[in-house]
Amino acid sequence: MLVGLKRPFAGFFAETLARPLLALAGFVVALNFGAGAQINTLLWVLSVGYAIVALVQFALLLKATGEIPLEAAPRQDEWRRWWRFAVPWIALAVAGDFFFDIDLLLLSGHMSREELAIFGVCTRVFSLVSFGVGAVYAVTMPDMFESEAMKDRAGFHRKIGEANLVASGLSVALLLIVLVLSPLAFMLFGATFQAGVAPLAILCIGLVIRSVFGPASVVLSVHNRPYTSLPAVAASMASLVIANLTLVPPFGLLGASFAALIAMTVWSATLWFTAWRVSGVDVSIRARLARPAPLMTVKPAE
Repeated sequence: MLVGLKRPFAGFFAETLARPLLALAGFVVALNFGAGAQINTLLWVLSVGYAIVALVQFALLLKATGEIPLEAAPRQDEWRRWWRFAVPWIALAVAGDFFFDIDLLLLSGHMSREELAIFGVCTRVFSLVSFGVGAVYAVTMPDMFESEAMKDRAGFHRKIGEANLVASGLSVALLLIVLVLSPLAFMLFGATFQAGVAPLAILCIGLVIRSVFGPASVVLSVHNRPYTSLPAVAASMASLVIANLTLVPPFGLLGASFAALIAMTVWSATLWFTAWRVSGVDVSIRARLARPAPLMTVKPAE
């Protein structure tokens, strides 16, 4: 809701910046001050921190909604349109924001506690790194919807292309930064956590792949087909389960990171193909580089 109200940073702050920072802080506090009760210390830090962040975000939402002028007559069937978009968007948000939480639960029966802790730190650092890429789409998303609402198709395509270009370039830059600085960052958690350098780099490759395929879910929502995003979520979760079962037992941490990379690739590629078939628009960076204006289009599927 905050993104739709053109408060993108307030909307993305909680899940893409605050939660990873709280998780990393919880690990540091638990490892250094837990005194034999590391799990309890970690849970307290996360629970209190998440509650504070949620209350702050809810206060920002109330403030933003209070600034909206009320219409004299409510629009017909507005509540039906709301639920048409809300349900698939909630599913995407849960599967996306809690992707690695779900992954850690799936991995709990296949990895040791030490490996789970290392991979957990990797996922939180990855979420922190991906904040920059998410912010690019968060800033441009309201403008994309506004362009489509005004029937400015050329402007809509241009904004998608520009966002893809910036997000892809930023994700490559962040990957290089991670390769250089992650060994130093993992020193905060101890020598054992140096094993997370390679898995973190693999996860960041997934960030590049995600940026290259573009914001397909936004395009599907703009074309009034938000539910068509759900098969990509299901395919990603299924591939994550299968890849974990196949790769984690023989390869451990590297297997877990490759499994997550496969699931992210399946998600992004499936969404891209769905958007291409439904809307006839290629939202990937390939179209932007091949034909800067307008983006390549095909005849939508019947």
